Amino acid sequence: MARKNRQKLAVLLSASIVASAFGGFGATAYAEDLADEQVLNVLLGATINTLSPNGSSYTGEQEVISQSQASLFRITSDEEGKDVIELDGAESYEVSDDGLTYTFKLRDNKWSDGEPVTAEQYVYSFLINLDPENGFSTKEFTDVVNAQAYYDGECEASEVGVKALDEKTVEYTLAAPDNQFIYYLAYRSGYPARQDVVEAASSDYGTDVNEMVFNGPFKVTNWVKENSITLEKNENYWDAENVTLETVNLQYVAEASTQATLFDAQQLDVVPYNEDYGADWAAQAESGDIRYIDQVGGYTEFLNFAIENGGLSGLMDNANIRKALSLSIDRQELVDVIWGRYEAAYAFVPTAVTVGSTEYNVAGEGLVKEQQAEYDTDEKLQELFQKGLEEEGVDTDLSKVNLSFLVETDSVADQTQAEYLQQVWQDRLGITVTLNVTTDAQEVQSQLGFDIGYGGWEGGSSPYDYLYIVNVPYGLKYLTGVYTNEHVNELLTDVASIADEAEQAEVFHEIENTILEEAGVAPLYYGDNKYFVQNYVEGLHVTTFGAEYDFVHAKILAH
Repeated sequence: MARKNRQKLAVLLSASIVASAFGGFGATAYAEDLADEQVLNVLLGATINTLSPNGSSYTGEQEVISQSQASLFRITSDEEGKDVIELDGAESYEVSDDGLTYTFKLRDNKWSDGEPVTAEQYVYSFLINLDPENGFSTKEFTDVVNAQAYYDGECEASEVGVKALDEKTVEYTLAAPDNQFIYYLAYRSGYPARQDVVEAASSDYGTDVNEMVFNGPFKVTNWVKENSITLEKNENYWDAENVTLETVNLQYVAEASTQATLFDAQQLDVVPYNEDYGADWAAQAESGDIRYIDQVGGYTEFLNFAIENGGLSGLMDNANIRKALSLSIDRQELVDVIWGRYEAAYAFVPTAVTVGSTEYNVAGEGLVKEQQAEYDTDEKLQELFQKGLEEEGVDTDLSKVNLSFLVETDSVADQTQAEYLQQVWQDRLGITVTLNVTTDAQEVQSQLGFDIGYGGWEGGSSPYDYLYIVNVPYGLKYLTGVYTNEHVNELLTDVASIADEAEQAEVFHEIENTILEEAGVAPLYYGDNKYFVQNYVEGLHVTTFGAEYDFVHAKILAH
């Protein structure tokens, strides 16, 4: 799921935690007495265009949706800080012996207007996403029998493998077994929707909270776009008696200095690490004044290229030119000098991701590092770039090449990174790189009006959740510049149904290495999850592959 224009039984998901959300470094104990006002104040840190579970594509949207709507499952974290998937809208479920049929018994849950949640509403919601006129992402839905055929207009809705067996039983039938299906239900495809409410909306459903209903632990009562969102406890939620918070205020604060002022004044209860104030907050955590949560992240920051049309220079459709740009970057130096954090990325899928219980990528390793060992001098990199020019039929000196680097800077560090990369390419490749600073990189990227740009992705707990976004027709145009490879397409179609973890991991690596060999994208670093939390906040969960926070069971202690 794309982040803010840089575009996160109990089933354990992969996450290696340094400090858990329940303790963290330095926590000073408060009395267990609850504060009179149960109000949590957190940042709204990412783009929100819709609050409809069906139309969402940003982490900021999912942050609100996961707290105001109840899917069949909820992604939260355990006492060790590891992601877990818990039953939410479903009371129980069964899986057939062949791994193809999932049958769910629903809880007695209600919408915020008092109407019951029914099985047919899960079916209706699923089909909304498969209507091509809506333009919604379908990746989490196509496991189901005839889902793709329905999207392509080749079958009727009644033939799709989602059925309401009775008012409280919904059944999903898969075309092939997929060990990620439960995660997909928890994250996006397992939400219900009310047809009467959706069809009665005067505007696109999800854009006006006054025309919405909610079946989760909170309901959205106010949304000032680009400013704030207010959540209030939903008394109709099935587990309302265990929800302590009465109000959650999410506010958008762009400036790090303002975030710091609000946090220091206890007007913000949670704040993400930032380069300007992180060291000071870490010292406060060491002294026990606040808590510090530090865990691995599921986010990849990467460079993308305008591949489909070659970009403004007409050169970005050449794999050797893209490889020269990628391999010239010292990723360890980038994270050490520019950021002072993060993990250098030599593959696309973060090291936090596993294939079931099998380790996938290893820190400090990957095809990019192997390629850099081969092209280990400026001369070799320039020869690679020159080879690409020859393949493009361009007879010119490298000093005459001028590439446009599209940059949307959110902080001083973002600007510094852009200037660092610009200097690296000019020094090592002998070309000219012009920074094109904009306030809306996504729009420019969607029109392919650039050569090099930034992309960012926080996927799920499987390599598939990262690799599918790179390659057309699965991928997202504004994220990847319309890279495509037919062999990758074929492998992506079949890989989810491979039951053996080692075999599946091998195919995932074949997909990933094919993309990296052609520099379809150029990974830079993997993100982390670092937060500072006021000591009086208890029960806040931070997840790696779910929404950023889960505050269903958070509470405010007297302070």
